[in-house]
Amino acid sequence: MPHLILGLDVGSTLVKAAAFDLRGRTVAVAARRVSLATPHPGWLERDAAETWRNVSAVLRTVTRGRAARIAAVGLTGCGNGAVFVDPQGRPVRPGILSGDLRAREERPAIPPDLPLQPYPGQTAALLAWVRRHEPQTAARAAHVLFWKDYIRLQLTGVVATDFTDAGASGLLDPRAVRWWSQDRLLPPLQSSLEQAGSVTRRAACRTGLAAGTPVFAGCIDCEAAAIGSGAA
Repeated sequence: MPHLILGLDVGSTLVKAAAFDLRGRTVAVAARRVSLATPHPGWLERDAAETWRNVSAVLRTVTRGRAARIAAVGLTGCGNGAVFVDPQGRPVRPGILSGDLRAREERPAIPPDLPLQPYPGQTAALLAWVRRHEPQTAARAAHVLFWKDYIRLQLTGVVATDFTDAGASGLLDPRAVRWWSQDRLLPPLQSSLEQAGSVTRRAACRTGLAAGTPVFAGCIDCEAAAIGSGAA
């Protein structure tokens, strides 16, 4: 029977994968650096397709000889920023990271009664910036995703995010626990502990994971770090 859990961290500078046994002991770890780009002052981007290639590489390392023993995959990643994808899940522009400053003049139309404080690298501000300055990107995009959710889409073909990434984005109503915005690009919401698809045959060929392995929604990195540190 499978008895390993695989965790995947889509960080802002590194992508990392680790396999654990059911007592939490580390069995295998791999990491790769993803190159960043600053095409204009204050901009911080990276190639989303390259990020997926690097994730595939670290997964191949960790799954080698272990794929049949992996019971499930969970994801975490850097919050905010934005990855705009077309209906086939392909990036329509370089992905943006949360340290980006291009949207510092944007004022997202957040309802005044919500206790939200936007900042430039937040998805709410970046959505407003893209609609104003790159309408062709907004027109081509089917979804705007957080980084872990872009990678999970490549693994499963399922578009989704969880409440923790959404809660950091400036787009979630924390009282009703739903999007306050009706923007068509926002993905469906689900709990971090819900299954959000299974590894497809195509992704299995790229990553070494077994097709059909359950993949769970996961959570933003700050939440994952707290849980992994034993916070209750």
